[in-house]
Amino acid sequence: PQGGRWTVTLDLHRGQGTTDTGPFDIVANGLPEGVRLVSPRVPASTSRWPVQLVADAAAKPGAKIITFAAKSADPAVVLASSVQQAVPFVSHSGGDAWRVLRVDRAAMAVTDPAPIAIDLVPPTAALVRGGELFIPVKLTRQPGYDDPVEWQADFAPQGVGLPPKDVISSGAAEAVLQITADAKAPLGKGPLYVMATTLGGSDYLGPGRIRVSSEIIEIEVTEPFMELASEPVSVRRGGQATVSFKATPKSGFEGEAEANLLGLP
Repeated sequence: PQGGRWTVTLDLHRGQGTTDTGPFDIVANGLPEGVRLVSPRVPASTSRWPVQLVADAAAKPGAKIITFAAKSADPAVVLASSVQQAVPFVSHSGGDAWRVLRVDRAAMAVTDPAPIAIDLVPPTAALVRGGELFIPVKLTRQPGYDDPVEWQADFAPQGVGLPPKDVISSGAAEAVLQITADAKAPLGKGPLYVMATTLGGSDYLGPGRIRVSSEIIEIEVTEPFMELASEPVSVRRGGQATVSFKATPKSGFEGEAEANLLGLP
């Protein structure tokens, strides 16, 4: 939509016999005037990566055929790349996977402004291995639009768990994205975004719905300062019990820390 964002995730496949290409950028060719591509630099050996199309508010409505290409971060390295999109079930209602059209380009269109916009508030803290992080979600509604809006996180760094789709109810403008990292999630920074869609129409096929994206923000997965471990404890009604934790420093933490016990019944 004009003044909006749209994000898709590309599958990145190495060509036969390709060695490690190192980090590279994804570029788009043939974009309409007033539309730009936003995509963080792709780390080496990455298999999936988000790309975002952003349309200025004054971009002229219309459709264009575009292509994507890979450009090495090293000026001395030239990459040969191509794009392929499979359009399944051509002239068929579904169920016959052989009816597929493979094309070497993509179609995009600039449409009228959307009645909604969605944003993530970039976190000021890192996501630790084995921990969770709560990220505020902000929904902006155009005057007169008060319908429920569905939203979902589509992409996160490897090892980061995402919740299922959710709905921001009529009249509401805020939600919280809760993400988790498994104990062996790769350390480092990576992209994260969410998509929002109006309800009605077809969720699977798309007609009758308007979808928008948040900006692509960056989150960091780190080691926790320390690891706390305890044995199960029970206590009778009216009684007392001591809960002991073993504290194991993890990432060079020195000094004193305060621990709070949460989640008591």
